[in-house]
Amino acid sequence: MGKYILQFGSLAGWPFRLAEGLRAAGHDSLNVIARTTDVADLDRRLPHDRVINPGPVSKPLDVLRRGRFVMEAARDASLVHYHGGIILGSRLHAWLEGLAFEQRGIPMLMSFGGGDGRIISEARAKNP
Repeated sequence: MGKYILQFGSLAGWPFRLAEGLRAAGHDSLNVIARTTDVADLDRRLPHDRVINPGPVSKPLDVLRRGRFVMEAARDASLVHYHGGIILGSRLHAWLEGLAFEQRGIPMLMSFGGGDGRIISEARAKNP
């Protein structure tokens, strides 16, 4: 696969379906998730093309693997579509992830869906 559209996240399987549809339309697209347990310890086995951390890993190894993936994606992606979250934490996104994509002229966009669009304090107050 040459340049591809990165769909990052699981978001109930939508990023995979989007990547799948783009591929069917002749556009290279890849759905990558950070780990297979995306909701606490729930292993929902949502469809995806690739996982950065397929099993339990320490926090430092998780960050290292995510950082390595960001550098790979910055080389190979033509667009990054985040589905509900970024690859690295917010500070590392500003210092490494976003900067790596920006410097290579790779557009980034973010989609939220379902619970990802909630204001957590309001959600907890209204639905304890």
